[in-house]
Amino acid sequence: MEEGGPSSGRPGAILDDAKCQDVWSRTEREGDVLTGDKAAPYVVNFKIVDVSGDGKITQDEFKQGCKMGMVQQSPSKPADTAGGETLDQPDKN
Repeated sequence: MEEGGPSSGRPGAILDDAKCQDVWSRTEREGDVLTGDKAAPYVVNFKIVDVSGDGKITQDEFKQGCKMGMVQQSPSKPADTAGGETLDQPDKN
C-alpha cells in the first residue's frame, strides 16, 4: 500500500487499539464527535464508519472503523487539492 493510505474508500491496514487511539487524538473533533470534513484526512469511507447515519462519527464508531481498515494512520490530502490522496512531502533541498 502506498503511503497516505488507501484510495477510493477501500479498506486498508487494520489499526490496533493504541494506533487507533493515537489517530483519534490527532483529529479535530467537535465535542466528542467527528464531522465529515474533519474526518476526511483519516477516514477512508465516512458512510461505512458512520454506522448510525447521523453525519457524525463517535469514538466508538471510529474504533470500529479502525478494526475494519477504514481509518488510516497517516492523514491524506483532500482529493480536490491537486495532490490526490497522498501525503505532503517535505522539500528535500
